[in-house]
Amino acid sequence: FFSKFIMKRSIEAENPPLKVPRSDITTCSPAVRLKLDELYAIGLGNTEIDGKIIGELEKLPEEAAVSCLDSLGKSDLQKIQNKSGFLKRIIDSHRQRLATQQSTGQAIHPAIQARMDDLMSKGLLAPGDIDQGILDSLAGFAPDIGTQIFEIFASKDLHQIHNKSGFLAGIMKRFRIAGPLASQNAAEQQFVQQQQQLLQQEQIQLEQEHQRLQQQQFHQPMVYPPPTFPRPPATATAPTQPHVAAAATPATPATSSIPAVLQAAGVPAQTANTVAALLPLLEAAGLPMANASPYAAPQLTIPEPQLGIEAAPTFPRPPQGKVPSESYGPPSVMHASVAAKLETFYVAGLIGRDELDHRILDSLAQFDPHVGDQILDKLAETDLSTVHNKNGFLAGIMRRFRGYMPTDPARNQQAASQLPASVQTALEMMFAGGKVSKADLDARALDQLKELDETQALDALQRFTAADLTNITNKSGFLVGIIKRNKANSSGPAIGGIPAVPTYGFGEPGPYPYASPYR
Repeated sequence: FFSKFIMKRSIEAENPPLKVPRSDITTCSPAVRLKLDELYAIGLGNTEIDGKIIGELEKLPEEAAVSCLDSLGKSDLQKIQNKSGFLKRIIDSHRQRLATQQSTGQAIHPAIQARMDDLMSKGLLAPGDIDQGILDSLAGFAPDIGTQIFEIFASKDLHQIHNKSGFLAGIMKRFRIAGPLASQNAAEQQFVQQQQQLLQQEQIQLEQEHQRLQQQQFHQPMVYPPPTFPRPPATATAPTQPHVAAAATPATPATSSIPAVLQAAGVPAQTANTVAALLPLLEAAGLPMANASPYAAPQLTIPEPQLGIEAAPTFPRPPQGKVPSESYGPPSVMHASVAAKLETFYVAGLIGRDELDHRILDSLAQFDPHVGDQILDKLAETDLSTVHNKNGFLAGIMRRFRGYMPTDPARNQQAASQLPASVQTALEMMFAGGKVSKADLDARALDQLKELDETQALDALQRFTAADLTNITNKSGFLVGIIKRNKANSSGPAIGGIPAVPTYGFGEPGPYPYASPYR
């Protein structure tokens, strides 16, 4: 191959191609000469086209010759070194196309031909790169399908494709199977994609609107309807329960006396006027009411005691007539404003009257009015439909406000009186020290302490007092934990161990006969 190449070069050197000057091109048709003049004007050299190529142009039809020169003019003439050879390839391609038209009777679509000429002008495609049979097959497609096939072919990197005829044949094969249907449904597919995009945008807008509404509902203050209170019959008397302090009022017409009675009980004037304005509407709706009877404060229904609260246990109230010690807190009388707010919760359906027992209400009544209002506000901020044990939930809120649940003084005194004398004395000394108050320990812890013997009980109290109780809110539970550990060790220390009972002194000698094993 190398020797043939050298021989060809030597022959060309001995017999160089005849360069025809621009002035000697007179045998071509006027249209061809006009096109050549345009090429000379844009940079084609006067002697860059040899006489052989001019002779080839003369053999072509005038339209084909002009088309070949037009393809040459679309190329970058500055980058083409052998312009005669480049024009020769264009002429061969046109001759091949003309032969195809004569043999099959079908011509390649002008758009495909223009695209092919453009690729040839850029040097991406040579006239012999695509077989004549492949071009015949391409001409057999519909114009839009053929154009689509050739555009796919032209979009690839043709420098990396060696068998361009086979590559174009593969594209046509795929189009024969599914191409026409895909082409016909292209508009429908585009419409479906547009509709899907619109649906996605609408879905995003709906989600954003839903989030905005949720944020508005979360930040919007909770609004409750004005309180409405049932009026008892004319023979009814004021309630005797200790949760609400009822004010005695003279027998006056109901509608006119309600605002004054409510204001006297501490209810705001606006709320009292709203209640008075709603009563005629309720009577018009057919609700049974007395026409003229003295108003009584709302009577809270006290259900039967329910199960105790594990986290903060409560205990039954002392028997009637037995007054607890003053050191255990004031009597359980709920302030009128707290009772009115609780009544609004009942009326609005936020909580049922039977869902809070009297022990929780006793604990709520021991708070100051403004603190009780804050506790109820915290309760209203929660979705109570998901809270099963509302007693325990309200107890937890009160524990955060005060740090402990109020205990039953009488029950505590009864449990403490059953302890040994030395343990009772140790408890009093612990309370006098100020580190723990009587309200911090409930009857459950004292009952657990009673189950230990005297030595173990004193040891549990010393461990309890020696601990850091600053951050411990449930001190009763902490003491119960110490008692349970002492019970677990009641069988005695391991073999060779040391007794675990430390000195119990509370800062001074104890009042009980006890000798430390370490002395």
